[in-house]
Amino acid sequence: MMEGASDREARTIARAAAQQYGIVEPATPVYRYAFRDITGRLTVVDTDDLARAEVRAAAAPSAAAAEFLRAMGGFERAIDARYERFLAEVGRDEAEDLHTTVLTSMITGVLTPLCAWLRQRRGPKAFESLFLSPAYFGPVRPA
Repeated sequence: MMEGASDREARTIARAAAQQYGIVEPATPVYRYAFRDITGRLTVVDTDDLARAEVRAAAAPSAAAAEFLRAMGGFERAIDARYERFLAEVGRDEAEDLHTTVLTSMITGVLTPLCAWLRQRRGPKAFESLFLSPAYFGPVRPA
C-alpha cells in the first residue's frame, strides 16, 4: 500500500510538471509507455499489451527495454492498480481524502489519523480487519 501511495503521488507531480512545461506523449512506443507510466496514464489495455511478449518486442529497441516494459506493466497491475482499487473500494467518494490520510501517516509514521479515518467510516477494528492478519487477534476460542 505504501508503494502504491508513493507512486500515485509521484505520478501526480510528474503529470503536473509535464502539463506545465508542455511535454507531450512521445510517438516511439517504448517512450510512450514510459511516459504513460510516469504520468499515471497507463491503461488496462496498455498493461494487457505489456503482458504479451510480441507487443513488448515490437515496442522495445532491445531485450533490456522489453524486460523494462514487462516489469513496468507488472508493477502497474500488482501495485498501482491495486492501490487505486483500495482507494475506490474503501474511500469511495472520499478516495482523495483517504489517499491524503495514508500519505500523512506514511510521512509522519503516526497511524492514529488513518485508524480514526477508517473507524469513522468503516466501523470499529476497520484498520485491523483491513491490514492485520487474522492471527493478530489470537486463536479462536470455542464457545
